[in-house]
Amino acid sequence: MLSPACCEPRSAELADQLPTLLLCPPGRCTYQRDNYCSHRAKGRYYWYPYDLVVQSGFMAAIGPLEVLDATALGLDPEATLRRIAESRYRAVLALIGGLSWSEDTSFLERLPTVTGAPLHVTGDVPRFHAQRTLATLPFVDGVLLDYRSPALADHLATGGSGGAPGLCRRGERAQTAHPPMPGFSIPIPRWDLFPPRLYSLPFARRSPFASVAASFGCPHSCRFCTAVHLPYARRDRDNLFQELHFLRRQGYREIHFKDLSFGVDRDHYLEILERMLKEGLDLSFNCLARADDLDLELLRLMRRAGCHLVHIGVETASEQSLKRVGKRESQEQITAAIVRCRQAGIRVLASYVLGFPWEDPADIERTIELAVRLDTDFASFNRFVQRDVWPDDAGATQASPDSGLDRIEHRAYRRFYFRPTYLVRQLARVHSLDQLRLGLVNGARLFRDHFAA
Repeated sequence: MLSPACCEPRSAELADQLPTLLLCPPGRCTYQRDNYCSHRAKGRYYWYPYDLVVQSGFMAAIGPLEVLDATALGLDPEATLRRIAESRYRAVLALIGGLSWSEDTSFLERLPTVTGAPLHVTGDVPRFHAQRTLATLPFVDGVLLDYRSPALADHLATGGSGGAPGLCRRGERAQTAHPPMPGFSIPIPRWDLFPPRLYSLPFARRSPFASVAASFGCPHSCRFCTAVHLPYARRDRDNLFQELHFLRRQGYREIHFKDLSFGVDRDHYLEILERMLKEGLDLSFNCLARADDLDLELLRLMRRAGCHLVHIGVETASEQSLKRVGKRESQEQITAAIVRCRQAGIRVLASYVLGFPWEDPADIERTIELAVRLDTDFASFNRFVQRDVWPDDAGATQASPDSGLDRIEHRAYRRFYFRPTYLVRQLARVHSLDQLRLGLVNGARLFRDHFAA
């Protein structure tokens, strides 16, 4: 049985000398919980928990800091608790998610008896349901509503004596949203606490890579995406380039831009791309973008600045479904953008949603056929999940277990990735041993998950 790491009273002065712990909990699956959207990794990859990366910059300013990414380390709950019990902490900030909700909350319920420290949480469900999170989880002391905010660090710096905008605390005046932040800056994160060897991307060209955001939120209105609830904001460009130059000096070679819609604010991104070229950063990068933001001029500038892959949400072959979810793009626009990416020399990762509640099996089959026809460099097939609802309510909008979607998803991956022409083309594009190794590992996992399943 684990003993509490801190069971005796401690003074405020002693508490200030203890480290704050940034925690990514363990899970049965490889969960990605950051940027207010939960995912399960479909291959052997795992990107940085970006919310905690950003918070590390704020927390480092108020005292000692530790990071424990139990997912990256492959720790189970017991091993994670044993490691935590070895130290004493000023406070804990845990990143949790809707897809891993039951596992996360079961684990966190045990945490205060081990640490004796205040427990705060952040992530998709806490941001969208802060008061219900506190009402349902009595062991949680507060909710950080925006990972760009110093609210929790400010609160801890004052000895926890008062509230701060952007922090929803138990027993304090209700607050359910962070004040608007039309523009923002963040301190340089404590990148040394996130070892690059623990993180990888299936499509990265160079290593090590780092996750960086030039903006927050999204101005578009796609109703199936949590980004619709995140007001768009630019990051101060001088602040961004301060971090990019820092990363370059530290030996990072690739940037995984966390922007939810790279290029949506054209002037902002043109300035960033031109400055990357002018200042000779020599950083390759990949990003997520909407098809209707990607004209050929922008794509060619992106390629010159180092972009080698764009992730585009194709979603579905059904024009009716695109309209129904508020995605104001046509299949013609999406197809044309993919063609332009090829013209610019940029690879494409296309993502698709299987199982919108109103679609029938024929609609899903047409989506799979569209994926094969578009023949992008990578494809991701995702089961529809209503991500902005309370976890217990999400099941009402999902397909039933006997709907056949498991079988359909397996077939989608087999149809796309195991075509002989696709395999030959991917092998021809391997430029390093790291790329070959990662490609073989992910290919083996795809084979295991979708042929042996």
